[in-house]
Amino acid sequence: MVATAARILEVIEESTAAMAAKGSDQSGLPVLSAFLAEDGSLSLEWATPQFRLAFNLETTAEDSSWYLVTFPPLRQHTFNGFIEGVDLRALVLQALSFVAENS
Repeated sequence: MVATAARILEVIEESTAAMAAKGSDQSGLPVLSAFLAEDGSLSLEWATPQFRLAFNLETTAEDSSWYLVTFPPLRQHTFNGFIEGVDLRALVLQALSFVAENS
């Protein structure tokens, strides 16, 4: 769980640094919040009135997942999936791209 969280944060940091180097204004990006649950799981989450996007990192890696819920004025949708077996870098880059485009 710790290694996955560190990798997610590393990809976010690299990507936002690259965006800044290209002159992209990041002032509208929401804060990435972290929550540690009583069961030992960790959630990394962006939340705005238009969406919630999170990575839920469980103590058992195969139970770790991600989700995206959108609200009006975006169409109301729910997307989710497990993290294990997925290209984590690509998933985080897609998530960050969504956050940047919709914040």
